[in-house]
Amino acid sequence: MKYRILKKQNDLARCKYLADKIGTIQRGILVKYFKRYPKDLPKVLKFLTSDRYKSILKRDLRNNYENLSFNHMLCEWTIWQLANGYFMPYVREKNPILLIEWDLRFIPLFEKNPYGEFHMDQKGYIMSEGCI
Repeated sequence: MKYRILKKQNDLARCKYLADKIGTIQRGILVKYFKRYPKDLPKVLKFLTSDRYKSILKRDLRNNYENLSFNHMLCEWTIWQLANGYFMPYVREKNPILLIEWDLRFIPLFEKNPYGEFHMDQKGYIMSEGCI
């Protein structure tokens, strides 16, 4: 498959993932992500079904929301993972129960992890499974 088509499909899959996980990703991380990648915002808003989440997301972006106990390293890691992840397996999954269990650490990556291949979070979980 051509790279341009793959990239476009992966961008739509990433936006679908963000729309599905909008309540589980920290609000400050979403604000920083959409400030860095503004083209994804209309696609995510299109996939969102809840008007409540749409209004919260728009208000956070307008007010430049930031949490006082914000972990900047985790934010940069999450943004890098969202930008370089391969989200097509998430979209192809048919079982809605399994979609709930998908986390960012299960998303394969396009590039080599700059934080180390087995980067751990505070609880000791591996945050990435490596490159595809």
